[in-house]
Parts: sequence; C-alpha cells; structure tokens
Amino acid sequence: MYQVNPPRVRMTPLGGFGAIGMNMMVYEYQDEMFIIDAGLMFPDDEMYGIDLIIPDITYIKERVKKLKAILITHGHEDHIGALPYILGELPTVPIYASKLTQGLIAVKLKEHHLLEKAQLRVIKPREMIKISENFSAQAFQVNHSIPGCFLFAIKTPAGIIAHTGDFKVDLTPPDENKMDFAGIASLGEKGVLLAFSDSTNAEIPGFSPSESIVKNTIGSIFENAKGRIIIATFASNVTRVQHIIQAAYKQRRKISVIGRSLSNYVNIATELGYLKIPPNTLVKPQALNSLPDDKITIIATGSQGESRSVLTRMAEGVHPQVKVRAGDTVIIAASPIPGNESSVHRVINKLYSLGAKVVHNRLMDVHASGHGYQEDLKLMLSLLQPKFFIPCHGEQKHMIAHAELAKAVCVQEKNVLMIENGNSVELDDKVCKVVSKSVAGKVLVDGLGVGDIGTVVLQDRKAMATAGAFLIVIAVEKGNGKVVGDPQVITRGFIFMKEAEGLLDESKKEIKRIIAREKEGTIDAAREKDFQRALREEVAEFLYEKTGRRPVVLAVLMRV
Repeated sequence: MYQVNPPRVRMTPLGGFGAIGMNMMVYEYQDEMFIIDAGLMFPDDEMYGIDLIIPDITYIKERVKKLKAILITHGHEDHIGALPYILGELPTVPIYASKLTQGLIAVKLKEHHLLEKAQLRVIKPREMIKISENFSAQAFQVNHSIPGCFLFAIKTPAGIIAHTGDFKVDLTPPDENKMDFAGIASLGEKGVLLAFSDSTNAEIPGFSPSESIVKNTIGSIFENAKGRIIIATFASNVTRVQHIIQAAYKQRRKISVIGRSLSNYVNIATELGYLKIPPNTLVKPQALNSLPDDKITIIATGSQGESRSVLTRMAEGVHPQVKVRAGDTVIIAASPIPGNESSVHRVINKLYSLGAKVVHNRLMDVHASGHGYQEDLKLMLSLLQPKFFIPCHGEQKHMIAHAELAKAVCVQEKNVLMIENGNSVELDDKVCKVVSKSVAGKVLVDGLGVGDIGTVVLQDRKAMATAGAFLIVIAVEKGNGKVVGDPQVITRGFIFMKEAEGLLDESKKEIKRIIAREKEGTIDAAREKDFQRALREEVAEFLYEKTGRRPVVLAVLMRV
C-alpha cells in the first residue's frame, strides 16, 4: 500500500494502448481496486492456430484482495471478451454494465459454466455506483455501434476521472438513444481532473457520419435489388441488424440469420427488447430453397473476411446451405479493421467471380464507424474540459493524433500524457505522471488452452506454414537402444516426395551418418534427448544447404 498526501490515485492499463483491442484498465487507491473493461484481441495472420488474445492479469492477481468491482463500458468483444477467461482466477465481485451488455456477458459466462458464480448488476444511464469506500462511478450514455454504451465518471479522492469508452457523436441516432450531452457537460462544469478517451479515428477530419445515413442507404438497396440479398455486418451491431430487418420486412422479404455469434446477438437483443422482429419474418436456412430469390434476405457473419466465416465460405463455394450466384446482391456493411484489408478484398473478388453484385463502403454509405472523428473528439474534450488528458483505445499513431487535438482544444501540453500498457500512472490535483512499469503482456488462447502457447510454438507453426515439416522416424529396440532397420522420412508442405527421391536418399544417408556416430549404432536412453537435438539441427542445416528452405525438422524414436 502506498500512502500519499494529497490523495493520489493509481491507474494501470493492461491492454488497449498501442493497439485496437484487449481493453482493460485498473484503478487503485490504497487498499481498494476496480477494473474497467476486460476485452480480447483477435490474432493477426501470423499467429497460426491462435483463437484470441487476452490481457495478462498478473498485476491484478498480485493485488487480488483489493479488488472490489468490474465496470464494463459496452458489449463489444474487445471490452467483454476476456471475462470468461479471467473470472475463474478472481474473487467474485459485482460486474456493472447496461442491460444489453449484461445479456451478452451472461451468454459467454454460461458457455464457460461461470454464470452462477458471477454477480451481474444492471445499471441505467445517470445511475451512481458505490464501488468502495473511496471510489464511486456514474454512468452517462454515449453513442456507439451497439446500444447500452457508457462513459464512466469516476469519483476518486483525487478528483473526477472521465473514462469515455468507445463513442461517436450522432445527433440523429436511429435508435433515439442520444448521447447525454447535458450530463457530460455537467462533469466539465464540476471539474474533470483527468480524461481517458477513445482514439480510434483521431486521424480522420470532420464529424463521423450518422448511422441514419446507413439506414437510408440500406433501404434504397433493398428497394432496387431484384434477386437475393446477402448482407454481412458485425454481429454486435444490433442497430444495423434492426435496419436490415426493417428494410427486408418493407419489401416483404424473409430473413435468415446465419452465423453462431450473429444468432447469439440476435437472440439476446430480441429477448431484451433491443431488436424488434415482425412475426413470421425469420426463417431457417433450410427453408431458403423454397422461396423465390426476390423474397430472400440473408444476414451473415464475415464482414472482415475471416477464414471460417459464413461469407468467406459462401465466396469459396463451400457453404453447405447457400451458394452465391449471378443475380445476388452482396452487401458488406462494415469497413475492414486495420490488418484485414487483404482478406476482405479477396472475398470481394471471389464474390464478383461468382457473378454477384457486391456493395461495400467504398461504393456506398453502407457503414458508419462507431468511433468519433476529429470533431467528435474535440467536442468531447470541450464538454469535459479535463485538466489532464491521456489518449487510449488505439494504435500509437491514433493516440498521438488525439494528444495533438487535446492540446489544440483545452489541455496544456505539459498535462497531456502518452503511456503504454503496464505503465502505472499516479494522479493528484497537481500531478499526473508515470511512476512504474508492470507486466502487461498477452495471453494466447488456443482451443481449451489458455496461456500454454508461447513464442517458440508460434515460431514452429509459422515455419511449418511457410516451409513445411520434415519428420524423421527411427526404430530402436526397447532394451538396448540398438537401431532397427533404416530411418524413415515423411515430409508435409516441404517437397513432393516422388519428385525429390534423390534428396530424400541423400537425407537418409545423412541421418545414418549421424546415427553411426553413436557407440555401435546404439542410442543410449540417457543420450536420447541430446541425440534428437543434434539430429534435428544437423538435418535442418543439411536441408538448407540443399534447398535454401528451413522446414521444421522433427525426430521421433520408436521403441520396438
């Protein structure tokens, strides 16, 4: 515990700084601690086999007795996705969020058999939350691409801290849930000591477009389409799904929702009243073949070109229920997340080759970002008028651009702080500074494994994906370790064996030479690991000299 005078609050981000995703912020004061958000990040193309990435919570576990609560700004994966993986390592504390966000969290926790343990507390806009003796928070509604999003005003012994979450300024939101300008402005009048704010679109000038523009565009496309409409969007964009449903119903089209995550969001949002679906509008995918093309709408996952998503499988012609054909209109109602551009373009080209008409955000207004542009961010800064400012939720270039906006609007240059994940910041009414650096790594989730995949395994997977594998199998007698017969070689993704018999023969000779170095051609059990290591290294070098390639070399000793 640290004792300071005047009161000093500590904040430590474990994710969300320097990248899009994995948002998590820890707030502390003496023996009290709470968390805002617990998100995940999706892997890049070189993280072979990895399903998702979550924050390393070592920092929290080292102080776990101080934990009082978890606050969630909204229901997107990069803010709630880590919860099922970390709650089992934490004591049971209240989790505060909006009604829709809690519904989405509940689905995740139920799948991981954690729902009964969790204390999910629904909060409403303007509601005050008593977190602990020294911390309280008030929720203020903001616009984003999903309903139920909050800016949290954190009341601390040092002063008020505003944590915006993800937001945009939408003066004509189609769901009529407008940003609470009056409430946020009242914070500025009271005095905001520090603001953390979403930086995702800080490089883009102007105001972000309203979701209502997208609604009108989608309606127009539906009025003019003659065949089937297949539309891919983010599963979590409940408001846009509602627009699609309304447009389809107006044109007397039936709707089929395809994709597990999308179905989950539709079910929960409908159950909680956020989605309104007219009776007899939804049909199962199996029923599509019995309907005329101009009466079909398919809402699918895959707007980011994900390899196993519904839209990608349709584009590749391998989806079991829907085959894209000439006359179809395919709408990709999303913009590519940085890093996904090539995957999205590949899917678009495949759809064109199948004869479909493809509509995407470069052609028409079929997507509006949920993150504010420069003028949105400047308006938020003007409302809050913070003394200190720390940009968050973005890559380095986004946060730097946001820092410059803050300096131009209302924050003195000396009071703008750029930090990284793991930087502990201490704040009082006069000072905001980095005081230490803690562990803030990434935990990789692969199937049921959490944190058991490291750098070496990823390097091997990358090597196998790019250069293939070369497997050596040597039979040895159980009792004396004497080699039996000739070594066998199996390759995958390295060379076509029938066309490289000469290389394989040379490889076997090299392997026999290495075996012959062992005493009387016997591999002693005590030397087994050393022998395998030497065999792998020398064969790998031999193959590189012969081919210029570096496959992963594996050596297996079979006891017979």
